[in-house]
Amino acid sequence: MAMKTVVRAAVTVAAAAALSSQKTKTGTTWNMVDLPRAILKSLDNEASGCGAGDFPGYYEFPGLKWSNAWKQIETWNTTMCAKTCDANRNCIAFTAHKPRHGKWTCSLYKGLLREMDHRAMSYMRCVKGFDCEDGFQFTHAGSWKGGTQIDYLYEESKAECRMACSIDRGCVGFTYRITKEGESFCSHFANEENKEGPTRDMRSNTYSKCAQFEAPKAEEQSQAKDEESEDADHVISEDADPAPDSKGEQSEAPASAPQESA
Repeated sequence: MAMKTVVRAAVTVAAAAALSSQKTKTGTTWNMVDLPRAILKSLDNEASGCGAGDFPGYYEFPGLKWSNAWKQIETWNTTMCAKTCDANRNCIAFTAHKPRHGKWTCSLYKGLLREMDHRAMSYMRCVKGFDCEDGFQFTHAGSWKGGTQIDYLYEESKAECRMACSIDRGCVGFTYRITKEGESFCSHFANEENKEGPTRDMRSNTYSKCAQFEAPKAEEQSQAKDEESEDADHVISEDADPAPDSKGEQSEAPASAPQESA
């Protein structure tokens, strides 16, 4: 109990210090802005700004770009940037940069890859205006590939798991898992590009995939809880052979034809 109290106190103090430091801008780096690593969920596209920029199905970060892109291409227009990202299931966002002369440069950013786990719930850093809770958005029931289990958060609450991720600028999402025996585990997912933050560039715009979702009705939520409880009563033993990994893939936003940028 004493150890848990110390952990909570340390995380709380670190969170306060991090939030304070994030409010300042150093040079051309804007630390308060996070590049989402999964599709942003919107309950109201008009309110969130999803699709309000040059391309339907994308949220625009005007004048910002991130370093160390996953892949780059050159093209004569921004439409090809969007089409390339749409066609690649690993692409979650792209930056379109217009040089003074020559072709546009499209920098593609890789998203987190989902992994099956019926006992886990996953969350990513959110963008203001979208369906967020304490700076994070629920993405799916399951996990992602490549996470790191945080040992000192064993048996801690989901709030502690979230807070520890929020103070680590490299952490873009977390998974909270509860075993059949009731033990809880926290895993964080890091991305160095997010840690460095974006750079201001008036010749660049970044676009992140987004989609509108309807909020579940009260009766549907109640039914889902009943089904979860039923599944827990009939779950297979943790010692049984694990189910094979799902293919690494993201949920795709509803398809829509990109428009030519002005």
